[in-house]
Amino acid sequence: MVNKADNTVSILDLKERKEVAEIETGRGPHEVAISPDGKLAVAGNYGDQQPNNTLSVINIATRKVISTIDLGEHVRPHGIEFIDNTRGLVTSETKGALLSVNFSTGDWKEVTQTGQTAGHMVAYSMGDSYAYVANIASGTVSKIDIQNNQLIQNIELKKGIEGIDVAPGGGEIWVANRVDSTVTSVNTNSYEITAVLPAHRVAFRVKVLPNGKYAMVSNGESGNLSVYNVNKKRWITDIDLFGVNQPEFPDVEKDTEDPPIPVGIATSTDSNYVFVACANYDLVAIVETENWTLAGTIKTGKVPDGIYYGPAIE
Repeated sequence: MVNKADNTVSILDLKERKEVAEIETGRGPHEVAISPDGKLAVAGNYGDQQPNNTLSVINIATRKVISTIDLGEHVRPHGIEFIDNTRGLVTSETKGALLSVNFSTGDWKEVTQTGQTAGHMVAYSMGDSYAYVANIASGTVSKIDIQNNQLIQNIELKKGIEGIDVAPGGGEIWVANRVDSTVTSVNTNSYEITAVLPAHRVAFRVKVLPNGKYAMVSNGESGNLSVYNVNKKRWITDIDLFGVNQPEFPDVEKDTEDPPIPVGIATSTDSNYVFVACANYDLVAIVETENWTLAGTIKTGKVPDGIYYGPAIE
């Protein structure tokens, strides 16, 4: 996971529930992704008040940055997703472009221009090779054919959309809106909006479990995680992260005047656990999905944000 204020990436051991390495990146990393084989991690160095334009490529086994990729005029790289073990997709927020990057060679190219403003997060469907970019200021989702480098459709939603994920199978996307505090499900073939469900203040991110049963939204100003039944398009519960009714954890000093700010979400491949970065508490909350209860914490660097789950490697 990335630590924005430290300019680092943390590697977390989920069995031991502790940080095992903290690796320096470029300035202002916001998001990170891990290759399917678990060998590489890539952090997008978004920058701070001054924009950045680089990616840090990390060898997970050696816990070292092995290259820094300069994206030229494509500043503010943000959303990242691998499409195989060496190649991936990166959004350039200020250029309205989606990039295809070979993380092993450092080569990159534009997949397409979206014609939209503030392309922030990207989700990728392995099954059909379509990518989806959430454009905050335009209020659209760009559907992009990666194999043919072609923009297929800009799906009209509302300004303020940010978090996005593809349900398993690729037939549906879930999109969180930080302005009106909702989550929207959209059919990716017909572009029909199949549900608009209430979340809470500043719905940052959305993640669908690998088994496709539930979607979770992190609510940045409400300090909680909302859970939805994907098939029934129905709210299930809100998990009040570190609230007064939650168990005590040694890393947490509960403060009702300073609730946690949940941001990035990751899930285990078996769908049993959800991991939520809490930016102002400098830790990850672990939620088990059987009963939707808080199961533990992992201490991180300062201001954690993007988080990604990958297989353990020797």
